Amino acid sequence: TANIKASQIQQMLQQQSKKRVTCKKLSNVMAKLCPSENEKASSEEFIDFLEKVEGDGGVVDWEEDPDGSLKSLFLTSSKMKTAFRSANPPLVQLDTSFNFERAMYKLAAFAYLDTNTNKTEIAAFSILSQETASSIEFSLNNFSKISMRQDVILMVDKDFTEISTIRKVFPNAIVLLCFFHVIKYIRGLVSKVLVKQDMKDDIFQQFQKVLYSRSVEVFEKENKAFLELV
Repeated sequence: TANIKASQIQQMLQQQSKKRVTCKKLSNVMAKLCPSENEKASSEEFIDFLEKVEGDGGVVDWEEDPDGSLKSLFLTSSKMKTAFRSANPPLVQLDTSFNFERAMYKLAAFAYLDTNTNKTEIAAFSILSQETASSIEFSLNNFSKISMRQDVILMVDKDFTEISTIRKVFPNAIVLLCFFHVIKYIRGLVSKVLVKQDMKDDIFQQFQKVLYSRSVEVFEKENKAFLELV
């Protein structure tokens, strides 16, 4: 309103905070505070896109928060749905990216190996305002409608809310934990244990032996040794 240039605001912020403020970051903040006509046009384009996806035979479903803002959005195109059902994969990985855009929504993807193309494909997307049990259940319920299997194997990270919700929507599913996320989680726990570093190393190494057990017998042996350490 005062006709102040972005460069002037940038200079003032840098003087007061003693930190470098990039013009790009400043522009993003200003765009968020003062939505432009371009953003309005982008919203209309997105709505047109969703209507086209649904009109072409895809699935678009959403739910709102009490204040009317978007809580969850489930999306799969006709092509994505057809390819997924044709492959009928036994295993699907559900992974979530955080804060992938300015409004801080989460993007969840249902990924699988398409044996027809031997490539990783996406069966569906979900956009979530928060990873709550109700939002995850909303996405999983929609995913169950396009899945040919109710006994699907679902690989997830260490999110226990996600795991319990999967077992609610897919009672016959097998839930597997991603090795990377499990190792990262346990490494963080072990780092907080009030023992010497050598002991921490022993605990983590023994946990890895448990994790990579190739049989029930080996697992029971290594898990017993792990429990004795902790």
